[in-house]
Amino acid sequence: MHRIHRWTPKSSIRIASLILLLALSVTLSAQGLVVDRGLPIGNQRAGVRLGWTKDKTEFLGDDFHVGASGETWLIDKIRVWAVVPGSGHSENMGDLFSTISLYGGLASDPITDDKARDADCDCHGLVALKSATLPQGKSDSGNKDISISPVNTRSEALREVRGVGGSLWQIDFQNLQWSVPGGVGIEFGVRGEAREASSKNSGPFWFSYGSAIRDSHRLKVFDRRRLPKAFFDGGKQMGDATIGINVQVWARRRPGTP
Repeated sequence: MHRIHRWTPKSSIRIASLILLLALSVTLSAQGLVVDRGLPIGNQRAGVRLGWTKDKTEFLGDDFHVGASGETWLIDKIRVWAVVPGSGHSENMGDLFSTISLYGGLASDPITDDKARDADCDCHGLVALKSATLPQGKSDSGNKDISISPVNTRSEALREVRGVGGSLWQIDFQNLQWSVPGGVGIEFGVRGEAREASSKNSGPFWFSYGSAIRDSHRLKVFDRRRLPKAFFDGGKQMGDATIGINVQVWARRRPGTP
């Protein structure tokens, strides 16, 4: 005897839930590490701390590429590293910086003329992708989308990370949902807002961790409006034109693109 299965509202709910789970699994499985400029593990070329110490309202930025021309990508997560100054300073990030922010946008040439840059629209600057307030006495952002953790640099694998004048911290910016075109330069920068109410050209300054990467390229200086104002010549300043900000990017290609 064949059993007759009766259709019920619960059946519809179960099927809808199954379809949703399948869709989520496809989406998540498509996410991957698309830019891997991580710490120089086992690299014989030591890393450096990168910061702009002429004006702490300004910061250094770098760029990366994902995918190919004609594609659209959705960036989910960006990982960077920061160096918190050592001697004479607290090693709690929150004691030195009140906020931390990740900025991003499409790569563009610096506007070197001050008057032209002042007249330019803020819309041409990098936009804030994630930001969090740092409580004093701690290095925890309190924001589930921004994870800050210390890096143990005593291991032999990270021997080249030592000696950068402070403690090293890994910062993960998650759930970005940042849509970018493939095959073009994508600029990014991280900046900590100094807690001390001192002059603009005295510390503490924000330092990103950097090391030699494959290609010769140039970092940029961004002003207080997050507009590119000048190139930062790593070759001249540090004797190595391949120096860049270490970064890892997780992303997935948007459906419907080649």
